[in-house]
Amino acid sequence: MSESLLMLRLEHRNTSALLNCLEHQLTLIRSGEPMSPRLMTLAIDYFEHFPDQCHHPKEDLIYRVLRQRNPDLAEQLGDLEEDHKRLADTTRELASAFRHPGDSPPLADILERFLACYRGHMDAEETHFFPAALESLTANDWASINFEVFDSDDPLFDHSEEEQFAELRDIINSLDQRESARLQFQQYATRLQSMQSQSDFNQAMEETGRSLRLLRFTDQSWGLDAEGELLFRIPPCSETRAVWCAALFDRGMDAAHGHAPGSA
Repeated sequence: MSESLLMLRLEHRNTSALLNCLEHQLTLIRSGEPMSPRLMTLAIDYFEHFPDQCHHPKEDLIYRVLRQRNPDLAEQLGDLEEDHKRLADTTRELASAFRHPGDSPPLADILERFLACYRGHMDAEETHFFPAALESLTANDWASINFEVFDSDDPLFDHSEEEQFAELRDIINSLDQRESARLQFQQYATRLQSMQSQSDFNQAMEETGRSLRLLRFTDQSWGLDAEGELLFRIPPCSETRAVWCAALFDRGMDAAHGHAPGSA
């Protein structure tokens, strides 16, 4: 694949991460909770500058070459350069709604439209435009394009430049970590709900390469064993309750060692 397309897809991934942050702000606004004005300010500043200065010109260049190589296919895609202008208009609308809340429709409505426009545009490029360019452009075309776009890096995730976006990167990374932790807990909760018996727990531990085993004693109490060492005893209780106690202990061990719940 062309280095230019790899760069564009990486920038799409970066933009998608930022759009996820803005969607979280939309959720807060819709639920009546306070949003983060600082995040909104930084994100809008990014969208006002980077896409039209660094990202869209790369795509426009590829699109112009595609029109020369395969005009019929390019026509089927629509006018990409006009789409970029519409995105710029939508960005200006969002900026105005945020900075002058009394002079425009509700911020939540405009932010929702902004998110839909950006995601729809990137999805169309990934699904149709990029494959069409790969199909139609020659090796010489890509070599020329790569040379022209080489120095236009994404300042949001290029740590060597544009340090004004460092704070925004930190916010995105923090939200990504929270979302990752939330998904890990959901996966753990789903696994926990599926474990109802001693054999369920022991099989799950074996499948994940862990040494923990739930034992049952003659007095109807339970114990959690690790390679012959009794870690703790659970007083007499139902099998399901014993499984939950053992699973919660397992999760606590994961947290103490910085692992995802139930990981090896």
